[in-house]
Amino acid sequence: MDAELHRVQGELLARGPSADRALAVQNFRDALAVARAQMSRSLELHAVISLARLWLSEDRRDDALAVLKPAIDWFAECDHAELT
Repeated sequence: MDAELHRVQGELLARGPSADRALAVQNFRDALAVARAQMSRSLELHAVISLARLWLSEDRRDDALAVLKPAIDWFAECDHAELT
């Protein structure tokens, strides 16, 4: 659950009057690294969604899409494989 702990910490750091967005981004990246090392696609998806939401709130649409694309593509391939 280390990946989820990093992600939740990032969520908390990104919010509130004393938000530290840079540290939140680092926590989301740490969550991604742990999830990938553990090959946990669902935790990876949670982390990329959190990171993408933060970047969207900063009008960093291209960065948000870039981080989301690999996870979305992987899940889309799985869905397609199950249908064939």
